[in-house]
Amino acid sequence: MIDLALTTARVAVDADIVFPDGLPGFPDAHRFRVRSWPRPDEPFALLVDVDAPDEVAFAVVPATMLAEARLDLLEAAAAHPTLRDLADVVVRCIVTPGHAPTVNLLAPIVVDRATGIARQVALDGPPDAARAPLVLLP
Repeated sequence: MIDLALTTARVAVDADIVFPDGLPGFPDAHRFRVRSWPRPDEPFALLVDVDAPDEVAFAVVPATMLAEARLDLLEAAAAHPTLRDLADVVVRCIVTPGHAPTVNLLAPIVVDRATGIARQVALDGPPDAARAPLVLLP
């Protein structure tokens, strides 16, 4: 297990991250710019498609949602194409906005801060974790 408290590091605001395999829901997008939202001290970020700036994904630091702040990401990190040091990992989860926003805890985004390479990985878990209610811990 990777302690998600260690993954609250941020990718630099205005940094570009690259999804070589793409990002589900954005079939033609591979490069995203990270933007803080609504303020830099919040656990949220916007992932803005560099080539189509109207295409935006919302992401959140999962440690701000999980009392146990742990996900089994070792296998996912091992499958990451460039990740060599767990100290370089940044983990975010996609938020589906709406009246009752949800978070996909089963498919976190793993970013290698050293290279900017990102991958959305699939984890095992209960099906309802794919649409967990967005509830931030105090």
